[in-house]
Amino acid sequence: MRISEWIQDEGCVDQAGERMQAYQVVLIFEILERKGITPFNTGLVRFVPTAHEFDWSVLPSGLRYLGPYAAKYGRYQFPDDVELGISRLTKVDLEDFSNLGKTMTTEDVEELNSFMRSRRLTESKELQYLYYFLGFLGEVTERGLL
Repeated sequence: MRISEWIQDEGCVDQAGERMQAYQVVLIFEILERKGITPFNTGLVRFVPTAHEFDWSVLPSGLRYLGPYAAKYGRYQFPDDVELGISRLTKVDLEDFSNLGKTMTTEDVEELNSFMRSRRLTESKELQYLYYFLGFLGEVTERGLL
């Protein structure tokens, strides 16, 4: 089992928080990689997110188009994750975000806000990923990358 798989294994007993600590070590390695520090800049140590099977039917039908974005960018939860995600954005990613901005209507934003206020993030992985994606998108927008 890869360390990435162990960190993400929700069925694993983790009373001492070892999985979160291991994840934080991997994040430190990725930060050192971005800074170009040897031996971390080899890319040999990398967190590989487990592919989740998402069920976007938990979203209102008019908002399900956000699912693929949430699946791709919703893993960037913590500040260091967000920095890493932003550092890896490609021109295609930024074009996708720009297209999303053209697709999303004011009514969609209102429905999304209402929907998210009426739910708990612990209800589903989909809601968590959607929430973190929205935070990530906000950070990208705030930095003027779009």
